[in-house]
Amino acid sequence: MRITYRKNDSFAYWTQRWADVEADEAMENRASYPLKYALEAVARSFAPNGGRICEAGCGNGRLVRYFMRNGYHIRGFDFIPEAISKIKNVEPAAEVETGDILNLSYPDEYFDTFLAFGLYHSLPYELQEQAMRETFRVLKPGGVLCASFRADNICTRISDYLRQSAREKEKMKFHKLNLTRREWEHVLLRNGFNVEKMDYVVNMPILYKFKCFRHVDHKIFDEHKGRREGYLLNQPGELLWKIFMRIFPGQVCNVFVAQARKQTRPA
Repeated sequence: MRITYRKNDSFAYWTQRWADVEADEAMENRASYPLKYALEAVARSFAPNGGRICEAGCGNGRLVRYFMRNGYHIRGFDFIPEAISKIKNVEPAAEVETGDILNLSYPDEYFDTFLAFGLYHSLPYELQEQAMRETFRVLKPGGVLCASFRADNICTRISDYLRQSAREKEKMKFHKLNLTRREWEHVLLRNGFNVEKMDYVVNMPILYKFKCFRHVDHKIFDEHKGRREGYLLNQPGELLWKIFMRIFPGQVCNVFVAQARKQTRPA
């Protein structure tokens, strides 16, 4: 287990993060994270079209708006009120609200599919059990949880090293929890989820940080576009990244994405 630190706590960080970007448009690229994995979770659900879907930590709404536009029944929540307000301003019919994964307002066994990208690793380890128990509570028996977890590997260690010195770390606050694939699987298993699949995934490839490897339409960095289309590389960048992912998938990914099913009562 390893902790990533930043100058601000999670609430302050994400408040600023969502304030800096416009409300998301509906995500377009079905082959890119996180939409690719959300659609896979919906397909795994026992209920048609994923039944009742929840997106926990919906941010500025790229997935909520995609699923709404395509006829799915989805509700979302985020702990940053400004993010929810932005979604409601552009999509008044969206069923989104300010909420806390540690104390959900939904009834027991309400959802068929539960999406949580980048949420659980934003909590300290001591709160993981509470978050997982709440997730377990609101999912129907046999319901699908699709979640991403920050990896503890070479890629994230380098990223964190470049951002913080040992001296700075002393003044910083908790930001993210990094666990190995085995550790994240254990968190799920001991809380009543059967892990059916765990993928090595990259949200934004390291190569995307270099302009020479970006797709021609992404040469000028635009986070709004990246969140809508995915962070696209050009042909040389794609080829190089595929080689990295084929040889060292567990070390160059930055998140693990789990497809898990609610099975037994948590311990």
